[in-house]
Amino acid sequence: MLRLATLFVLLVGCGQSLPEPVPYLDDDDAANDDDDATAANGDDDDSSVGSVGDDDDDDATSDDDDATGDDCIELSRAVYVVGRTDSELYSFAPGDGSLTFVGELDCDSLGLGTPASMAVTRDGVGYVRWSDNWLYEVDLTTADCSPTSYTGGGFGSFGMGYSTDNASTTLDTMYVANSTTLGVFDEASWTISTIGALPSQSELTGNSLGQLWAFLPLEQPALLAELDHNNASMLQQINLPSFPNPLDIDAFAFAWWGGSLWLYVSEYGFGRSTDVYEVDPSTGSMTLRWPDLGIDVVGAGVSTCAPVSQQP
Repeated sequence: MLRLATLFVLLVGCGQSLPEPVPYLDDDDAANDDDDATAANGDDDDSSVGSVGDDDDDDATSDDDDATGDDCIELSRAVYVVGRTDSELYSFAPGDGSLTFVGELDCDSLGLGTPASMAVTRDGVGYVRWSDNWLYEVDLTTADCSPTSYTGGGFGSFGMGYSTDNASTTLDTMYVANSTTLGVFDEASWTISTIGALPSQSELTGNSLGQLWAFLPLEQPALLAELDHNNASMLQQINLPSFPNPLDIDAFAFAWWGGSLWLYVSEYGFGRSTDVYEVDPSTGSMTLRWPDLGIDVVGAGVSTCAPVSQQP
């Protein structure tokens, strides 16, 4: 989600609020981190090593099965949104616009901040970035929070989302974006490695097709872009000429579901709440699907288990 304090001050999440850009720290170990990530995910060439009937081949086959099978739980197929008023967590059904209350997030015991961005893993774990850039693990059944080892850093405020490594695997990666840079978040070391440059503040989402999407509302016009996992280059772009003026936006969030890209947008104005737009990535058409949702969404999270098409 993002909240717009000024035209150039925007925050990311699969939603977030808009803070002043904070310079990120270059990660000199980015190349080593990439090597580690490759080693952790396994080398495809390893599956061809050894003779027929070798135990190593059996292990490789088993690993391939694990990486291509359906490892999702029902909890991880939904979209989750975070409201601003009481840091409330809901599951959201884009198909019919219904909200199901989960609970109020108690991540910040001092009450000094607000939720700002969200992501969800395939095994049903939620991650919520707070406005102080601390990252919390969230139980999606109770809304209980637990602090992680990430307590902010030189990368600054960021939006986040998961994408599978390609369309043929269930292995996925958390990507993060600040006002200038796309990065990879390593949940083992709780560190961020930079990938490439972005033109402005971005919110991220992804899917099981291996697609990583960025929402850049400060571009003129506002822009959706599919990003290359390796260098942040834009593989395809969707311009949104009818998107609200950035000066009118109070907060926004972003999530993939059912083959569409869903934008959660709150504009300034007394009594106003979030409007939900659906964008068809195949045509670029944007439709106001659920006006005045009743809450101010500041973060949206979805895992790569979300459906890639909507059932009739």
